[in-house]
Amino acid sequence: MSELFKNFRIHFVFIIVTLFILSYGSYYYGTTDNTTVFEVTNDDPDFLEAQKNPVVSDVAVTFDYKPVTPFAIQSLDTFTLPANPGPANNGGSAGWAIFFNLIAGTSDVAVTQMSSANSGVAFTSFSVEVYTRSGTALGGPVGSGPGSSTAGWTLLGTAPAVQGSTSSGISELFTIPTIQVPAYDTVGVAVKFIGVGPRYFGTGSPPLEIYSDSNLTLITGDVRSAPFTPTGSFFSSRALTGVIRYVMGSSGPTICDKYSSQWCPMNTLPSLPTAAYFTAASW
Repeated sequence: MSELFKNFRIHFVFIIVTLFILSYGSYYYGTTDNTTVFEVTNDDPDFLEAQKNPVVSDVAVTFDYKPVTPFAIQSLDTFTLPANPGPANNGGSAGWAIFFNLIAGTSDVAVTQMSSANSGVAFTSFSVEVYTRSGTALGGPVGSGPGSSTAGWTLLGTAPAVQGSTSSGISELFTIPTIQVPAYDTVGVAVKFIGVGPRYFGTGSPPLEIYSDSNLTLITGDVRSAPFTPTGSFFSSRALTGVIRYVMGSSGPTICDKYSSQWCPMNTLPSLPTAAYFTAASW
């Protein structure tokens, strides 16, 4: 009787595992740089191409954390700037980074949240590292351009995120270390994915995509498999698939001065209707 019950349990577990795979697809579960990953098996063109260009493991990449005094809050209104609406048609692996530019209009802008397509399983947790630099983040090829070294880059911090309800889809909105974009200025941004890979829109070598409203312009973007090194693979253009959320700011004393870092608790601010956006063709 006990042997029969044991066999029943084995078959039951097998059935459950089979149903899980049939429901959600194939997955890879393992570690990369001591980080657990749980993502959909990747057959995206960029990922497959990058296998031809192995990363040189002895290239040292180090950053100093540099706290930044936040802007004062000019408006409690939160604006949403949609990037490429997707669905994403390409992607990479954990440790890859996407690069894009943010350009402010006549007023300072503080970017506080975003979402992005990624290779994670539905509702899985992951994280991103957010880097910024003064001036453009864009340009290659792999051995040159702003993303090929750490020069000029500042690590703002690491932000937790959660995948949305669709595997390999767009994440839920997540709060990031505040990216401050002064009026009329360009700030380059790099978002490195930990635990999952980025997904995005673009194959081949299409022109950069531009999305804009009256306050902020997004130019997107590049992707590197070994960010801040001259190794790995470089792809452009690859457009952010997700959204950017921001508030208006101004120079001077800030309500966030009492906090010990550049983080500002803006994730509870009320949302406004989605901002208009334009494609590169209509810009």
